[in-house]
Order: sequence, then C-alpha cells, then structure tokens
Amino acid sequence: MGLAVRLTGIVGIYTLQGGGWPDIYAYVFHGECESPGAVAAPDPDEVAEVLWLLPTDLAQRQPLLPDVAAALEDVLTGHYGAVRAVQRKVQLPPLDRE
Repeated sequence: MGLAVRLTGIVGIYTLQGGGWPDIYAYVFHGECESPGAVAAPDPDEVAEVLWLLPTDLAQRQPLLPDVAAALEDVLTGHYGAVRAVQRKVQLPPLDRE
C-alpha cells in the first residue's frame, strides 16, 4: 500500500478454528501511520476497496470475519494482549491438498 507504519503494540493473537479447515493464527497489531497521504493503487483483482475507518465505524460494517470481530471487540474495550480462540461461522469447502 506504500505506507510507513510504526507498530505501537499488539492487540492480540487469535486462533481461527473450525469450518473444516486447519486452524490459523491471526496476529493483530496496533500501529500509527507515519506517512499519511496517497495510498498506492492496489491490484483490483486482489483488493475490492480501501477504506480508512475508526474502530467504532468498523463495528457498524457487517459481516466481519470472526477473528476481526474478536480483535475489534478487544480494541473497543481496551483489552490488549489477548490470546484466544474464535470459531469460523461457516463450513468451508475442503482444502485441495494435492
């Protein structure tokens, strides 16, 4: 995206589980943008849109992925350093392991 970001802390580590896929770990950090301004144009085949939102505004957007929702809840309640499991809410197609 072409931004310089200074990490200021960790929000949490979230284990995304269930749905027929392997568990993944999502590491969520708090940071500050050190180079505000124009954002490099993302590849439209990979990124649908780029938005700058406050955590309270993000909470109004649905649906949120379970790990994003958990991290957002922790940010809004001031709970940093969380380590917890969250469950996928959908059954995913099996992974092709060939």
